[in-house]
Amino acid sequence: MNAAASFPSARVLTIVLNDRTAEMTLRAVAAARRAMQGIDGTIIVVDNDSQDGSFDQMSAHVTAEGWADVTVLAAGRNGGFGAGNNCGILAGLSDPETTPDFI
Repeated sequence: MNAAASFPSARVLTIVLNDRTAEMTLRAVAAARRAMQGIDGTIIVVDNDSQDGSFDQMSAHVTAEGWADVTVLAAGRNGGFGAGNNCGILAGLSDPETTPDFI
């Protein structure tokens, strides 16, 4: 079943966490973008304070690819899986104009 056909006007927020695995995270984001074709959505990548250059690498890649639907955030600390997701959700819910229907 095509998700876009089931929820034609739904807005989706996808959170992807990174912890020192920029290459793998970028592959996951590319896969998520392919899966979300035809769906109104945003992907937020949260770097869990990798301290290995991941944030800069991912930000540069997203810019170079022109992925306007992807935002890369630096969590500022590694608070674990829950804190990273909360950081992404908070960012995704911060603009009432783009509030998602699904996270």
